[in-house]
Amino acid sequence: MGSRELRIGNLLEFEGDKCEVIEIDSNGAVVLFESGEEVWIDLFQLQQIKLTEEWLLKSGFEEIIGNVENSKCFRHPKCSLIVYFDGIRLSVKFWQGNEKKYVHQLQNFYFALTNKELEYGK
Repeated sequence: MGSRELRIGNLLEFEGDKCEVIEIDSNGAVVLFESGEEVWIDLFQLQQIKLTEEWLLKSGFEEIIGNVENSKCFRHPKCSLIVYFDGIRLSVKFWQGNEKKYVHQLQNFYFALTNKELEYGK
């Protein structure tokens, strides 16, 4: 995991404990543990948290009736985002509302979905 993949507020794990990224540099991140302790940790020591149905529900998503392609459907009421989750990966199939009006918003949204920077032709 590289520093470009992280954003302030991301949740990760370190030695089995959940932590939140509060600062990032090219080699590591300052993270905040549930205990209130702030620690700088090398990036290679931080682990990603596997996405589960439980995490979707904890994040405010609600399961909606209907399965598509062996996936459960979830929506987030605050942003009208509907996703499909097959237990392994999350797919965004529909986006409505919260229109993107500025280039940086489109860049951030694209990065969040693809983990790649949006490139422009010249």
